[in-house]
Amino acid sequence: MLIRTLRSSIAAVRHFAAEAHVETKAATASVEKSSSGGRDTLGRRLMSLVFPKRSAVIAIRKWKEEGHTVRKYELNRIVRELRKLKRYKHALEICE
Repeated sequence: MLIRTLRSSIAAVRHFAAEAHVETKAATASVEKSSSGGRDTLGRRLMSLVFPKRSAVIAIRKWKEEGHTVRKYELNRIVRELRKLKRYKHALEICE
C-alpha cells in the first residue's frame, strides 16, 4: 500500500516537473534568441520539438524550403543530442 502511494506521488512530481521544465525551456529559448541575435539553426528548430507528435521531417522540409542547406554531419550531431535527451522518436525520424 505504501509503495503504491509512493509511486503515484512520484508520478505526480514527474508530471509537474516536466511541465515546469517545458515552461522554463520556452522562457530560456526566448532569452537566448534575444541575446544571441536570433540566430536560427536547424539544430535549434529540431531541439525545440518538445512533443513527440510533432514531426522532425516537417521541420527539416521547412528548413529546406527556406533555402537553407541540410548537411549530413549536422544531422548526425542532432541525432546524438536527441538520443542523449531520450527523444528517440525524433532521432529515428531524422535517421530515416
